[in-house]
Amino acid sequence: MFGAGRFGRALARALKHAGVPVMALGIRQGARPSALQRAVGVKLASGAAGFVRALPAPTLVFICVQDRNVAQAAAELASVPSAPVHRFAHSCATLGPSALDPLAQQGARVGTFHLLQSFGPSPFAWQRVAGSFCAIEASGGLRRELFERARALGARPFDIRGPQRAAYHAAAVLASNALYTLLDAGERVLLGAGFARRAAAEMLVPLMQGSLANALALGAAEALTGPVVRGDTETVSRHLTALLGRERELYRVLMQATLELALRTGRLSQSHAAPLEKLLRS
Repeated sequence: MFGAGRFGRALARALKHAGVPVMALGIRQGARPSALQRAVGVKLASGAAGFVRALPAPTLVFICVQDRNVAQAAAELASVPSAPVHRFAHSCATLGPSALDPLAQQGARVGTFHLLQSFGPSPFAWQRVAGSFCAIEASGGLRRELFERARALGARPFDIRGPQRAAYHAAAVLASNALYTLLDAGERVLLGAGFARRAAAEMLVPLMQGSLANALALGAAEALTGPVVRGDTETVSRHLTALLGRERELYRVLMQATLELALRTGRLSQSHAAPLEKLLRS
């Protein structure tokens, strides 16, 4: 595992739990290991050369660094003479195997391995791997190996190709990162209405969890609820009156998209949608 951030640590723990040996966890050259990195229980190796020396050959190496650092990591590893005997897969969703060209040019087999999951700093974050989808881009024996490794973790592997990468990652950002933005916006609205900070920070999370459970059981279209799908123009009007600035604009844009979803899936008639459309565009 070359890279010991949240994803690298979670993947290392998940592999260990699945009975897959993890030979080393690579950290930056000269960096002092953190308590979270030491807690993984895997040998820590500093820098590309130290990491490669810690590996028995041949080994499947997961490069788990930030997207902008993948090319640099590949170049550093490729500079180690014994590196090409190993196989490499990076975890960036928007970059293909060509991001590891410095290694491929030295004769190493390369690919990608992206788990569609969010990992926090908790030492138990690895438990989210099982059941997650896993995007893989590789060929031949490496593709088979990556699929086998994903299945050993309890993940659900699938093939992804170049033209799909950006759309796949954008969908992931909307479904994951944007949730935090929405939660923050909701908290700010509550604070502005006079709710206590602690209550504002906590009271919306169970609602979000319930909504996600409904989406899993029914799908987004059938799970959709609220004033828009009911055609309740008066309630939406009161919301818009209560909101100001950025929160009002965010609400307006999102409810326009919600209206389109309700219309597209037949949950709302055009006659009930018309006054809502007019209100939300005003």
